[in-house]
Amino acid sequence: MIRGQAQVESDRLNFSITPAALAPRTPPASEEELLAGELDAAVDLLARPANQDRVGHLLTTNRPLAN
Repeated sequence: MIRGQAQVESDRLNFSITPAALAPRTPPASEEELLAGELDAAVDLLARPANQDRVGHLLTTNRPLAN
């Protein structure tokens, strides 16, 4: 079954805010795995139009976009 984009985004958010005490017991992640996860999250955020507007505004005005 193919899940909708909203469900996938919800899964990502839930994963990122799950406390370590509630997470399944797994070996600690290596530094490379953590870096890869951070890179994936950054690329995902930059792909969103609202964040592209924020970055563009910051680059042109040297001030953060306030809303």
